[in-house]
Amino acid sequence: MKLDRREFLRSIGLTAFSLSMVPDTRRGPIAKLFSSLIPAEEIIPGMPYWYASTCRECPAGCGVMLKVSEGNVIKIEGNPNHPINRGGLCIRGQAALQELYNVDRIKHPTFFPTTGAKQKLDWERALKEIASKIGKGRTALLTGKLSGAQKRLAERWVRSLGNASLVEYEPLNRLSYIRANKILFNRLAVTQYHLNQPDLVLSFGADFMETWQSPVAMMHRFSQARRFDNGRSAKMIYLGIVDSLTAANADQNHSINPGSEAVVMLTLARWLLQNDEKIKLTVFEKNRWLKSLAKFTLENAARLSGLPEETIIDIARQLANSSAPVALCGESLSAHERATDSQITVNILNYITGAYGKTISLGEENSAAYRWSVHDFEAFVRSMEAGQISNLIIYNTNPVYLFPDRRRMEDALTKVRLKVVLATTMNETALFADYLLPVHHACETWGIDEPAPDIFSLVQPGMDPIYDSRAMEDILLSISSAGMKFRNMDHFFREEWERVFRRLSPNLSFEENWTKILIQGGVWQQPDETLSVPTVSNQVHNYLANFRMPQKVEGMTLAVQVSARFWDGRGANKSWLWEIPEPIHHVVWDTPVRLHPKVSEKLGLREGDIVRLSIDGRSIEAPVLITNMVHPQVIAMEIGAGHFGTNAVQQTGNPLQLLPAKFDLLSGDAVMMADSIEINPTGKWRKLARLQGSYQQGARNIIQQISLEKAIALQKSGAERKRHPAPQINPVHQHPNFDWAMVIDLSACNGCGACVAACYAENNVPVVGKDQCERGREMAWIRIERFELDGRSRFIPMMCQQCEAAPCETVCPVYANVHSDEGLNIQVYNRCVGTRYCSNNCPYKVRRFNYFSTSWVAPTNRQLNPDIYHRPKGVMEKCTFCVHRIRKAKEDAKIERRTVQDGEVMPACAQSCPTQAISFGDLNDPNSRVSQLINDFRAYVVFEELNTQPSVVYLKGIKHG
Repeated sequence: MKLDRREFLRSIGLTAFSLSMVPDTRRGPIAKLFSSLIPAEEIIPGMPYWYASTCRECPAGCGVMLKVSEGNVIKIEGNPNHPINRGGLCIRGQAALQELYNVDRIKHPTFFPTTGAKQKLDWERALKEIASKIGKGRTALLTGKLSGAQKRLAERWVRSLGNASLVEYEPLNRLSYIRANKILFNRLAVTQYHLNQPDLVLSFGADFMETWQSPVAMMHRFSQARRFDNGRSAKMIYLGIVDSLTAANADQNHSINPGSEAVVMLTLARWLLQNDEKIKLTVFEKNRWLKSLAKFTLENAARLSGLPEETIIDIARQLANSSAPVALCGESLSAHERATDSQITVNILNYITGAYGKTISLGEENSAAYRWSVHDFEAFVRSMEAGQISNLIIYNTNPVYLFPDRRRMEDALTKVRLKVVLATTMNETALFADYLLPVHHACETWGIDEPAPDIFSLVQPGMDPIYDSRAMEDILLSISSAGMKFRNMDHFFREEWERVFRRLSPNLSFEENWTKILIQGGVWQQPDETLSVPTVSNQVHNYLANFRMPQKVEGMTLAVQVSARFWDGRGANKSWLWEIPEPIHHVVWDTPVRLHPKVSEKLGLREGDIVRLSIDGRSIEAPVLITNMVHPQVIAMEIGAGHFGTNAVQQTGNPLQLLPAKFDLLSGDAVMMADSIEINPTGKWRKLARLQGSYQQGARNIIQQISLEKAIALQKSGAERKRHPAPQINPVHQHPNFDWAMVIDLSACNGCGACVAACYAENNVPVVGKDQCERGREMAWIRIERFELDGRSRFIPMMCQQCEAAPCETVCPVYANVHSDEGLNIQVYNRCVGTRYCSNNCPYKVRRFNYFSTSWVAPTNRQLNPDIYHRPKGVMEKCTFCVHRIRKAKEDAKIERRTVQDGEVMPACAQSCPTQAISFGDLNDPNSRVSQLINDFRAYVVFEELNTQPSVVYLKGIKHG
């Protein structure tokens, strides 16, 4: 039979329709994303929506916004209205998304019998069995540091049980700060540092850009003092023993001997009392202080610290010439047996310089803040070993990993009859559980966090739980609610908010208050900006009279660093945090031992050699990284490796296992240093993957800087940016509607990497692993480069420069690189055939090639941004200025019949920057911020001599003399 074309197509269509009617027996029941009959009022399918919540990756309590698309949280950003972080968010906060969708999530309650296979339980049975056993013997609820409503419920719950106790184990909970204020000012209060006020910051190992106190808040405030504004820019001096991001950002960086910081600070105070006429003390007070500080001479300080006397005097003179100085002391230098001494002495120095009332204040007195120390926890471990704890419920802490003597902790757990572990993902402690119960991730639960006095921050779910998990509060109340006036979390939660409302906004009804906090992300009072000077206790002079000079440490000292990426190790199962380079040495997928060249030369070591660190019969192995940025007597290593998890690095050891069971004598804080450490080569070698080859820019002028004095003179003269026009070879592009550009202030950028994490999350950037990073095949669209200029480090974010005369566009044979009429260099993915000519011709080296097809294993596929195309193998990709956000802003403006406002378009990198170093906007708008900054006398473009005419403009960093 002969068919014409029309009949053939009709028969093919009928056949296809018939096949579509055949049921697919391989599939389960149909699950609908949205109900098309009765959609939720606030949900428009395909449109993202936002929930205000709180980050719980560390105790800082930053406010966040959860971006939700089709029922999945796909992005975590800082809440611009929150008083803690003001819209910024660190890399750990953004990587919380990777715990939500972690392949190691606990999916259901599980019972692990003494013999036989593990048993999957339903919640009713699991809770009933635990409740029947929990009343026999003494019970302990072991948690990490709790805050707000969680802590109050835990305290009530253990009281209701009777024979029970609440134990908080937070190894990084530095109670020495509070103890020092009690001794010096007779107040149990936390010191508040107003880093937006000083013109000189003197840091003794206080790494406030990484982990010290509240890093995002600290970075934001310090950037306000640091960026060149109204003829001022704060200077920073750093004294420490290890390399860190904060040390790298200092204008002066001095290496001092471990344990000598207190003597140096008191020597500075004595010099100022003798030489600074601006000190506002009475003659009697000054003489009394001088008498108490008589033994702190320049000779003693120089001998114990290793600093030349001239250097100590120079620092003292800078303090004397400063109008608003502040001194800080942090754990990377002071985490030893005399940590409280270090905090007392830095408080004395700040009191002498007049910092209290200018740059420092004391918070409200809070006796509850000074409770469980690490020394107290060690006593609790002894009670476990003695068999005094019958039932142990563990939540939000991992003592098997964190406790220095792992074997001892494991043995202590075996002495406990019933062990119930409440966790989000599997960890070392969960392996010892009798009952393992999955708890909600912070993006799946309700709560109230109290990161600071009078700040009540909302924890709000952005999505339904992925697995069969429950909230910690509901689990405790289901096990036992006897003696409690509420039976579930809902009742408790409402009671807590009613208490907050009665305190802060009693004139509004509950419904009015509730609507407000859902939108705002919490409720808080504006902080009191009046800074008062506290009264010094008389006992401080007795303290100084009895002060024992530290002994000079012999041998090598191991300094265990809290990591900017992994905190205390809790972030070690998140691949973004491993692939985003460590900011100083750009190492990925490892935590090497960092040694001074003198030590490596003595031991005959080269980079990548595996060494064994040993002390008291305990040892770990790790590769070596050689750097002159650590003290010659110090071995430095970050916490993070040796952790359980699919994405964790386990071949390198956990340095916490080498720490001694020693504590600060006055506060009970954990000692994070180990003296007399042995280091021995093993004869093995492993290549370190480092994503930057050289830290010397030579004559390329990639990072440019200007002295503060010259900047002040140019500002006063009204100078503008110097341009060097070159002949135009290519046709000039016209931008009739928008001309998008970015300005990055290098005096504010500190290299923290938050922009890199934001780009990974926003643009579905794949993680490739260590092997591909070693080959130079990393996929990050933004890289942070560090170069050494005039003896100090400078950082610069480098992304696609969106050139007006783009070299990549002229060499692409298939026109995959095109220029838009809005000034963007567009990559057309479905045209790209992978010649890589564009990458070869790009002088900024910011293009990435997909050597493999990326697979997103469930549930990680749920974190993907649906606005971003998934790039296949063989395709080039790069920064797009978040063109999808630009398109969204234009569509919203069109619907509302208005123009796009300045600041309305915010690329992911700019939005998450804690220091607000990145500005973005339209050059066609003369009033936009970028239009003003692009003509600033500090403005320049990288490789201007190539005439690529980038749309990314940098502001020169400020150099202090």
